[in-house]
Amino acid sequence: PKVFNGFRLGQTVWFTGEAHSFDSGNRLTNGSSGEVLGPATSEEAVGKGVLVQFPYNKVAVNVYYHELSQEEPPKVFNGFRLGQTVWFTGEAHSFDSGNRLTNGSSGEVLGPATSEEAVGKGVLVQFPYNKVAVNVYYHELSQEEPPKVFNGF
Repeated sequence: PKVFNGFRLGQTVWFTGEAHSFDSGNRLTNGSSGEVLGPATSEEAVGKGVLVQFPYNKVAVNVYYHELSQEEPPKVFNGFRLGQTVWFTGEAHSFDSGNRLTNGSSGEVLGPATSEEAVGKGVLVQFPYNKVAVNVYYHELSQEEPPKVFNGF
């Protein structure tokens, strides 16, 4: 069989990079599995990745080697599960990117934290009001919806 930097044609691989949606409607979701169809075909990924068909995408997408695993990655991070709904309980914060964190808002865990300062200390969460997922520390998240009434107010 054909081999591309250790990845074989027809092999099942798992995406371990940061979640991404494309204008075409295709997306990459951390922890999802797909099948290697061949070498990468996009100009920026040639020689740096492979073409992978994920079951939820209409067409195969180019994925960099460093964003793929040949073994199924963990789906639980310090008690937080991939795909789980979580609530932000920390102090509100706005980022230069336009993203924000709002106390009491819920989002979906997309994988382990990817920013250097949060790796091993948090998870990547997609909040519906943000364009991209944000890294959130474990201690700023709840697995249960926080109360909306405080001391009678």
